[in-house]
Amino acid sequence: MRAVIDTSVLVSGMLSKKSYPARVLDAWVFNRFSPVISPDLAKEYAAVLTRAKFDVLGPVEKRLQALERLLSFPWVVIAHPEEKIVVVSADPKDNTVLECAAGGKTPWVVSGDKHLLRLGSYKDITIVTAEQFAKVLRL
Repeated sequence: MRAVIDTSVLVSGMLSKKSYPARVLDAWVFNRFSPVISPDLAKEYAAVLTRAKFDVLGPVEKRLQALERLLSFPWVVIAHPEEKIVVVSADPKDNTVLECAAGGKTPWVVSGDKHLLRLGSYKDITIVTAEQFAKVLRL
């Protein structure tokens, strides 16, 4: 099963080890699903993780090394979206997540972002919270 993990879920999972986002990250690590990322989404992950407000996670180098490990698993699928999607006007960066999902033929987007969650779905892509996705994976 493929899923795009939004930046909000990735960061929340790193910050709170006993949360649904953390369960989703554990499922990523233990190959319970195939995470789909795009170069643009990987850049967003890195940009957000280097923000000073996440210093609690350790030095920037440590945060980027953790991200690199997550992205290096052989079950991570790299999507190269060809279609530009403009569905979320309130936060255009959210469209990157949808482009990744569409480009990676991914049925799931896991997000904590209110704009994406409000959509609920886009074409054949279902947008769910980390808690909902954990239930899909039976975590």
